[in-house]
Amino acid sequence: QINRLKREEAAEPAAQPEPPEEVVLLRQIRDSLSK
Repeated sequence: QINRLKREEAAEPAAQPEPPEEVVLLRQIRDSLSK
């Protein structure tokens, strides 16, 4: 599951002005789990 999230994040365009709120929340959860 985490690998899938990382692949999806890598596939996102770098010039995206603002990610969807759910993406931000998923990143925060992932970051808190990785600490």
